[in-house]
Amino acid sequence: MKKVRLAGLSTPGIAIFLFLGFTGPANAGTCYVELTKSHMDDSGFCNVLSGAGNWVFTYTVTGRVSSFGRHIKNNPGAGDICWQTSLRQPKSGMDIAPNIPSATEGVCGLDFTDTNGDPLTIFAFIQTGDAKAKVAIRVDYPDP
Repeated sequence: MKKVRLAGLSTPGIAIFLFLGFTGPANAGTCYVELTKSHMDDSGFCNVLSGAGNWVFTYTVTGRVSSFGRHIKNNPGAGDICWQTSLRQPKSGMDIAPNIPSATEGVCGLDFTDTNGDPLTIFAFIQTGDAKAKVAIRVDYPDP
């Protein structure tokens, strides 16, 4: 049986989640990112147009990864961050970025210049000394 980690949910929150189940929108977008030691900076990203709602991150860790982080931001550069998390010595699992607003210009704030217009950027990174380490990520988000 695969362990599932629901970051940011309390025990009652997990109980409600399990009781009600998870139903995503009828039309959902998906982004895939694979991080390996062979990446120059061990990071990856994809730009998406999305509707408002929860984003589900499912990830598979292979090898020894010392840290794994993810951001949802309104720009692949500096950009304002809508949601972020990082894990030390992660294991495979799943977590949820709750209540992410729909992709519009400046959606994550106005502190930094939004240079790419509407898309939101999923930015992920790992740190590892293991040449065979890999993190495969699937991100499901609401369609606009």
